[in-house]
Amino acid sequence: MFKSIDGGQNFKQLNWPKARPIKQVLFDQTGQYGYIADVYITAIQSAPEQGLYFLTEKFDFSDFNLQSNKKSAQFIYLSKDKKQHLVELGDRLMLGHLYQGKDGVLVIVGSKVSESYLRFEDMYLISTDQGQSWSFHNNESSATGQTFDTQTNRLWKLENAKLYSKQLD
Repeated sequence: MFKSIDGGQNFKQLNWPKARPIKQVLFDQTGQYGYIADVYITAIQSAPEQGLYFLTEKFDFSDFNLQSNKKSAQFIYLSKDKKQHLVELGDRLMLGHLYQGKDGVLVIVGSKVSESYLRFEDMYLISTDQGQSWSFHNNESSATGQTFDTQTNRLWKLENAKLYSKQLD
């Protein structure tokens, strides 16, 4: 979670317990500009020119049997003037982390629930245009973990005690 006391010129990261999901974000006293609600925010990153990137997951909370196939994942970019750009990323996605690489590359790592709902498949999404469009890449397997080196634009994954990498330029 980030806090600004100077109208968004500077942000300070606050310690926020991971067990307490953020339910809404307000950017002014009226709540009319930059308002995000009714979603689970999985990641927030500062964006160029004092904007913000959000990864969100939207659920139908009225359904008692909440399942991954009944949620959708979105990428939201809020510009400095609080204009919102939303991209639907897809269904059955469990978003992990949002990375900002060199030359404006954005990478999201996470998992996708298989069609049979019996396993999770690692996946990543790449954007080279500040999140306006995304390409989906399915690893078709389940790794122990994935990370992205923001200095080199290299994706790393650990699978079956072996380390693999892929250049994403």
